[in-house]
Amino acid sequence: MYHDNFGLNQPPFRNTPDTRVFYKGGKRGAILEALEYAILQGEGIIKVVGEVGSGKTMLCRMLESRLGKKVETVFIANPSLTPENIFHAIAVELHIDVAEKNDKFQVLHSLQNDLIQKHAAGRRVVVLVEEAQGMPLATLEEIRLLSNLETSSSKLLQLVLFGQPELDVNLSVPSIRQLRERISYQFHLPPFTQEDVEEYLIMRMRSAGYRGPTPFQPGACRRICKLSGGLTRRINLLADKALLAAYIEKKDRVSTRHVNQAAAESSFTAVRDWRRTTRIATLVALIGVPLAGGLGFYLAGVNQTQPTLISPSTTPPEKPDEVTQIQVKPQPTPETQTTLEQPPAPKQAGEEIITFPAPTTPNLSPAPTATELSGQQRPVPNDKPSPPEQSPQPPHATPAQQPTTDLPSVKPLPANRTDPIHPPSAPVTSSTETIADKDTAPPPKGEMNHTLSQKLAASNQWFKTADPSHYTLQIMVVTNKIDAWIQEMANAEAHMGGKFFIKPTTAGNQTNYIVFYNDYASFSNARADIERLPQKLRQFTPFVQSIKRVLEKR
Repeated sequence: MYHDNFGLNQPPFRNTPDTRVFYKGGKRGAILEALEYAILQGEGIIKVVGEVGSGKTMLCRMLESRLGKKVETVFIANPSLTPENIFHAIAVELHIDVAEKNDKFQVLHSLQNDLIQKHAAGRRVVVLVEEAQGMPLATLEEIRLLSNLETSSSKLLQLVLFGQPELDVNLSVPSIRQLRERISYQFHLPPFTQEDVEEYLIMRMRSAGYRGPTPFQPGACRRICKLSGGLTRRINLLADKALLAAYIEKKDRVSTRHVNQAAAESSFTAVRDWRRTTRIATLVALIGVPLAGGLGFYLAGVNQTQPTLISPSTTPPEKPDEVTQIQVKPQPTPETQTTLEQPPAPKQAGEEIITFPAPTTPNLSPAPTATELSGQQRPVPNDKPSPPEQSPQPPHATPAQQPTTDLPSVKPLPANRTDPIHPPSAPVTSSTETIADKDTAPPPKGEMNHTLSQKLAASNQWFKTADPSHYTLQIMVVTNKIDAWIQEMANAEAHMGGKFFIKPTTAGNQTNYIVFYNDYASFSNARADIERLPQKLRQFTPFVQSIKRVLEKR
């Protein structure tokens, strides 16, 4: 109805996915390229999570069109498939002749034979699963069997799961942890910002034939962004109805009033402002640290206890029957995060780097006994504060970034210690969740100043001498700023006891580095070590890789 009024030759805000009007902003273009790269690399399962109406289907269609003839795609749009018929559905999409009476193991065998033939012909196969959050857990577990279909050098089948945030909840169920651990790449579709909304609106109008200045006033764009929560489906609905409201009033520009009229005709549920939630969470964390520390000292003073020391131990006392045994967990702040979490900031715009998640915050543990603190006296209650003594003061509760030892074998720190403390700002735990004694300092920074060439030389030596029957853990892929990460690996090795190795790979004109950790004599040892890795490494979903396969890809 309003098309002629704005000089349009087609509806500009259809919700049907149209790859001709794909918007690359809001990180959509970067995620699309990363998905294509991950599929062509042929590693593991890929997961894409986004809110309802965030553009998952459009991204799926774009991925299918980008892969084109390079990859044969299987599209699963029905998430309610049972474990008994998921293999049949994939076989039908691949035009494999299987009898309906065949059980799933027979169908899986037929699938494997067909995939081997396709692999021999140089053809890849990827299965795109939409609305994966609605798939039964038993079916998700059956999908894991598809990831076992592989040759000695590569996967026969790639899997991409598109789903709402509920997919993450489903994957957290312990019964399907094996599937979760096989996810090699995971992406999240963020909501559009106000700038993204403005660019998106004019892009869709131009694609429909509009040639004038932007018809949406700045206030209207802000209102659309707020009401839609940055979700493309809602943006399309609001923009379409707002254009109609402007046309009815014979206006050539959309105002805030027109957007409000459009919202009144829509039945949107409330959208959580994730940006505001993040700000509040950060503020609570910043306030919580001094508040928690003050509460701990207050309770300690009331109950006439020794001053407490921060311990890296995360195990609470077995019988917390005294107030002094209450454990207060301060929230991590940017100042208490370990340097392994975030390497030096990129110097050029557009550079990206993989970062470790925030480390586990240590707990406040009970104070040591009087015999363990030389030169200290137990506080005595008094109506008047006692004058300060000249003897050495007892150690105060120290920030999380300073190293401590595991209680009860804790020793007091010297009162006037001036030598630098070398460990990072938050303790980097080893596979047994302990760190070295504070009297045994890690190697000086000068001794850990590894370079890329040194790490490559050490890694190449390992590749030459490693036993092909052994296993390793593939941790992550670093896309750039590798020099910064080489230093971080050296720092981590000093505390974890293992060794990191890197293998360069090339995608187009870009060199990436696959990071491996340690050499294991058996699959079970490697698998067990995943659970003992620090959380900052487990967040990258490390998985067991045979050294034979790593060597074959060199």
